[in-house]
Amino acid sequence: MKYMYFPTFIYRFILPNNKELNKHLLKNIYGWYKKDGKGVQKSNEHGWHSTTDMSEKVEYQTFTNLLKEACRSVDEDNQFKRHSKLGNMWANINFKYSFNKEHTHPNATWSGVYYVKVPKDSGNIYVQDPRPANHYAHYDRTNNVKPDFWRSHILPSKEGELLIFPSYLAHGVLSNNTKLKGRSGWRVSISFNFYQSINVQ
Repeated sequence: MKYMYFPTFIYRFILPNNKELNKHLLKNIYGWYKKDGKGVQKSNEHGWHSTTDMSEKVEYQTFTNLLKEACRSVDEDNQFKRHSKLGNMWANINFKYSFNKEHTHPNATWSGVYYVKVPKDSGNIYVQDPRPANHYAHYDRTNNVKPDFWRSHILPSKEGELLIFPSYLAHGVLSNNTKLKGRSGWRVSISFNFYQSINVQ
């Protein structure tokens, strides 16, 4: 008999009508970048990170509503009594050779990313095993190790795909090594945090 305890789930959704949605998002994100090219500095290295008030902007409400709907299904799958609330949300542009340092999202419940534009070789997201002890142990294994036992895993980024995962899961984005020139090689995504409020009685 075999038991499984303490699994870490990553939820994947393909948003409906994502091609039209992405055209709309891309137009507005590029406009935002043009107005505020400085952005903010977080995990982004050589890339652009918008301010985190994206969910408050009316031009992104269609996406925001789809995002909330997806997170509600994640809450329900985890037997939450109350739905998590969308806290902050922001846009990312990874230019050629830019990347995101490994990080977590403290004080949130769920975090994630939506892929608006992903040119070839523009960098995939990777996640790390959140169990510290597993990074200290040594195993002499075959070449057929299942993903359940990997210490690190790369997830191919796909346009129209939404990922939601626990905020404690360490993750980063590999370098944008596309061969495309200019804006055609920019990698565009949206990140966010959801929070589970606690009622004290």
